[in-house]
Amino acid sequence: MTKPNKRTVAVIGAMVFAVVAVIVGFAYEQSRDSRATASVSESDISAPALNAPTDDFGAVAILGDSYSIPNTTGDHWPALLAFDRRWYLADFASGGTGYVQGNAEKGKLPFGAKIDQVVAVNPEVVIIAGGRNDVSYPLEVRDATRELYAQLRDRLPDAKVVVIGPIMDNRPPSETAVNVNDRIRSAAEQYKLPFIDALTENWLSDPTLLKEDGMHPTPAGQRLMFEKISEHLHSLGL
Repeated sequence: MTKPNKRTVAVIGAMVFAVVAVIVGFAYEQSRDSRATASVSESDISAPALNAPTDDFGAVAILGDSYSIPNTTGDHWPALLAFDRRWYLADFASGGTGYVQGNAEKGKLPFGAKIDQVVAVNPEVVIIAGGRNDVSYPLEVRDATRELYAQLRDRLPDAKVVVIGPIMDNRPPSETAVNVNDRIRSAAEQYKLPFIDALTENWLSDPTLLKEDGMHPTPAGQRLMFEKISEHLHSLGL
């Protein structure tokens, strides 16, 4: 058997190195793409911010209620939006929360108490979608919204902040729900933030878009919310 010379060994070594480099590069790209739609855990207190965005991806931070929380299938509207826009997703939504409403015993904080987590992500876009859980606090909502919007203005002066009013199910909204919606709109206008009136547009008027509980959206309902929100963001240049 002929012993390979040094030149042959060098060529073979270079070919092996190239193949390994291609495999590693592909694995890195797959990992980077998967992080684009990652989200924080449900725990409000201990959830870390996401990996820092790179020049390839900006970040969008979501403050919301159960209509916006992450799921295992990635078909909730924030994930669909992040995938569509190629944004890193930092989803801080928690069920049963709002501008005022929280549940400290379960570690679920109202929107304003998550400001440090949002700032840590340094997002290009912040979307606040909620208010339906604040119908018992129509007066307190006024101060809570203004405090949150002022904090975002002062601590994230370059971020684009978009406010979405309460997203309700197909039942007629109560008078207090309308009042809360109006107070959120008024605060957004005071701070010159775009306001999307989901309550008036009544996105989930079709009962087939809701789960058996008659309250939470199905995957089809989530996709409809994504489409509606995406249309509004497009009109805002986002």
